[in-house]
Amino acid sequence: MVPVSGAEGSTWGTIGLPLISVKDFPRSIEQHPPTLKTRLEYPVDALYQSSPPVHSFPPGVGRNGTAESSPIRQPAAAHLRPRQPMSSVPELVCPAGALPALKAAVDNGADWVYFGLRDNTNARNFAGLNFDERSAKEGIRYAHAAGAKTILATNTYPQSDTWERWHRAIDTAAGLGIDAVILADPGLMRYAVRRHPSLELHLSVQASATNYEAINFYYEQFGVRRAVLPRVLSVAQVEQVIANTEVEIEVFGFGSLCVM
Repeated sequence: MVPVSGAEGSTWGTIGLPLISVKDFPRSIEQHPPTLKTRLEYPVDALYQSSPPVHSFPPGVGRNGTAESSPIRQPAAAHLRPRQPMSSVPELVCPAGALPALKAAVDNGADWVYFGLRDNTNARNFAGLNFDERSAKEGIRYAHAAGAKTILATNTYPQSDTWERWHRAIDTAAGLGIDAVILADPGLMRYAVRRHPSLELHLSVQASATNYEAINFYYEQFGVRRAVLPRVLSVAQVEQVIANTEVEIEVFGFGSLCVM
């Protein structure tokens, strides 16, 4: 399944825009250097069964610095919901800056709608936009009644003096019965996995995972179900990512268009 969305953190409240197929994506950058993610310092492997020791080299790179091919390590089933079979039909993922926009997106065929809370836990923290708990609850109810799913964008990085706010956002999402959260920070992913193991995790574009090895790292460590790719990848590079990961891939259909 390849969900197609508006720009995460950019097109909040945008509805009714034409869906752009993957063949229309720009091919201006045909060679983009891979970004290998190094392993984290804290022992996240303790969350998973039969995990090998944490190494000092990036995933997908051997001890001698050369590329190596290795199977994707599966997260422990005890911590995560079973993976659902991926559909070959693309899904439409739409942003919503307010409850009326969410309802309009659902009414016009959105499969998923994502939104943020009214604070800096999301990348579009502007006056007059976003949801409080009451409107979020109503939006989730409305979407679910129509067969659509909802995502809370918690796609910024916690600040050292107010980090509890990001934990509360994840707790709020789980309490409201939201279907998934979009996260960029590995510490928040660990928190979500430990406190709310049934909550589906989506990797934010803010995490800058530009290759399948980075995406597989987040899958192995935290069980992310979907990754949002940066717009810099060519169609060929998107195809390479899809062919080498079990994670669902989401691509932008509207570029960097920002209509508030």
